[in-house]
Amino acid sequence: MPNMPSMNAQSSVELQKEDVVVNEPLYTAKKTIKIRLVIEKKLKVLDEMISLLKFMMQSAEIRYKNGLGKNNAYYKAKAALANAENMQLMLQNEIVQKRIAINTVMNRTADKVFDVDTNYVG
Repeated sequence: MPNMPSMNAQSSVELQKEDVVVNEPLYTAKKTIKIRLVIEKKLKVLDEMISLLKFMMQSAEIRYKNGLGKNNAYYKAKAALANAENMQLMLQNEIVQKRIAINTVMNRTADKVFDVDTNYVG
């Protein structure tokens, strides 16, 4: 019998495969949660940006009414605000997708809502 693998060698390979099968969902869940944390931080930055853009629009309106500014600043801020709001919607949809992925890995219903602790360091 040339080059036949021993039973011990086969069993160690099978054990390693089992470890992969067990650890893969855990890895997927951790990765997905970390991605969601990044998305939530991006949303916080976008919220600040949106409030700043709204302030800029108000300021541009006041300056234009008083004859101190041009109208183009208002429209640039309005366009940037629309972009930021679109980005916000995309990120919120991505959070829903990540929530579904985590619930699937954890064998829960896909619509179960939960929050991730944003103070997590890991």
